[in-house]
Amino acid sequence: MTLIFPYYLIIDLFVLLGPVFISIVGPVKFLRKYKAFIPAIITVAVPYIIWDMLVTGKDWYFNPKYVLPIRIIDLPLEEIMFFFVVPFAILFVYEYVITYIPVKKFKLKKARIFEFILLIIFLIITVFALKYQYLTLALISLIIYILIDLFSGSYNFSDRNYWIYMGFGVISFIIVNYLLTSIPVVEYYTKTILTTSYWDGRITTIPLEDFIYNFSLLSLYLFFYRKYSAFQKKDH
Repeated sequence: MTLIFPYYLIIDLFVLLGPVFISIVGPVKFLRKYKAFIPAIITVAVPYIIWDMLVTGKDWYFNPKYVLPIRIIDLPLEEIMFFFVVPFAILFVYEYVITYIPVKKFKLKKARIFEFILLIIFLIITVFALKYQYLTLALISLIIYILIDLFSGSYNFSDRNYWIYMGFGVISFIIVNYLLTSIPVVEYYTKTILTTSYWDGRITTIPLEDFIYNFSLLSLYLFFYRKYSAFQKKDH
């Protein structure tokens, strides 16, 4: 019998419990925003969980030594938790950002041009990256986010607090993903990620694609959190 040490569960709980505790005792009562963060998290988590379910065993797999044997729709319980605890923690950080850092907008025209240029670049890269499944799907998820941002009129790229939020998100992502990929809790099939003859496609132990995936994931969580928060304000 394989002995199990639940590293993934420990990581999930560590990510969750700190923000919950600080939300209770700290000045920003994020838990009171449940009518905004719960639907926002569910809205984004569902398609990403479906994506995860479809590619697990093809793009990546979970090391059975470090996850509980409990499965939900063929995914480890901890992986399902990931899509709920991570956005809760980072949206909690966002509430502190907007509470203590003044809103500043960059020039909208320049931000839109920058976003359109990125959109074109990512579309071109996607065409040439089709043989790398994970890279292709990650780029498509980012393209979808940019289109949603542009056509919804949100223009997050022009918002300084969005970039501060993403900065905290990237730092948190690097810490969590490094743990997951270095232990390793999750392992990737080399054929589905971008590699070269002189580079294994990873930054430390994290595949390049994970950075793209993370950017779209956190951006979408924030987009819908803002939308549901706006709905709540209108109801009041």
